[in-house]
Formats: sequence, C-alpha cells, structure tokens
Amino acid sequence: MAFKGPGLRTLLLRLLVDVVAPIVLFILLHRAFDVRDLYALLAASAVPALAFTVELLAHRRIDGLAVFMVCLFGVGIGMALISGDPRFVLARESAFTGFVGLTFIGSIFVRKPLIHLFGRKFAEGGGIPGMDAATWDRYFAKSPRFRRAMNFMTMVWGFALVVESVVRVVVIYLIPVTASVFVSPALYVLTFGLLVLWTPRYAGRVRERVNSA
Repeated sequence: MAFKGPGLRTLLLRLLVDVVAPIVLFILLHRAFDVRDLYALLAASAVPALAFTVELLAHRRIDGLAVFMVCLFGVGIGMALISGDPRFVLARESAFTGFVGLTFIGSIFVRKPLIHLFGRKFAEGGGIPGMDAATWDRYFAKSPRFRRAMNFMTMVWGFALVVESVVRVVVIYLIPVTASVFVSPALYVLTFGLLVLWTPRYAGRVRERVNSA
C-alpha cells in the first residue's frame, strides 16, 4: 500500500516555511541585531502564522481547526508578553501537537479512526496505486484485520504526537531558549518523519495479509 502523498515539493515547502524560515529569522534578529529572545521569537513565529493566514484567504474557508490555530497563536503571544517568558511562544506549538494527538486517539472511540479517513482521502485522489475509495470502504467494512490496523496506526500516531508534545515542553523549560529554537522543531520533524516513513510500510504489510486471507 504505497502512498504517493502530496509530493516532495509540497513537503519541502512546508518544512521551509514552518521550520527553516523561523529559525533563520530568529538567528538573524538575535545575533545580528541583538534583539531580545522574546521579540525575536515572536517575529520568527509570525512567519508560519502569516503563511497560514495567506493560505486561509486563498481558499476563502475558515473551519474549526483554523479558528483553533488563530486562538492558540494569540494565547501564546499574549502569555509571552504578559509573563515576559519567551518559552510560551515555543510551548504554544507543543500544545497544538498534543491536541492533534488527542484527536487521533479520540477518533478511535467514535469508530472513525483518522488514519482510515486520511487513507480513504488518498485512495479517492489516486494516491494509493490499485485502490480507489470504493475499494477502501470495502476493506474497512468487511475486514476486521483492516479495521484493527486502522485503529492501531491511529493510536500510534496519537500516542507519538502526545508524547512528543510533552517531551518538547519539558525540553523547552530545561535548556536555554536559544537552544530550544533548534531542538524544539527538530523533535517535531524527527517524530513526524518517523511516522511518515513507518505508516506506508506497515500499511503495505496489512494489505498483503488482507489480500491473502
């Protein structure tokens, strides 16, 4: 079950906007212009926030996730400014990751595991060779092994994201802010990267077992 995915170019663009650009801007402001950690971090975090806003305006659609992201960004900035602690800016990102992880786990208990929904979307768009949405639905309806696999993968994603968010907050408050700027996104990229590499491989083995049953 090989996923074609959104394309390497799209993933690299997201990595550039959400990770690389904020780090570069922070380094530039902090070292070249001697800007305080707090204000340098606020400016750096504005890069992905601005990109997110542009994307919303381009699609002309505001959903619950978009509202949550905007509120989270505002709360993080507000708490950072009130407390004067730049770590709130970094911890804000961990709060979102933890929320997403809990959403993954919660989706299992309402019998709509998110990995199943995402996989069906890929199949519907031709992202999984040899499988369309109807075939995907048939697998999910008739194969208990397939359903267990969807639940297991969803649980792995949820657990990994929740653990990553907790570890990242602990690390943020244990090491200097200047180091956290590098370590925090590195933990996220490592976790997400491992999940992306593992998911299609495990899904491929599940499909082989379902077909051979």
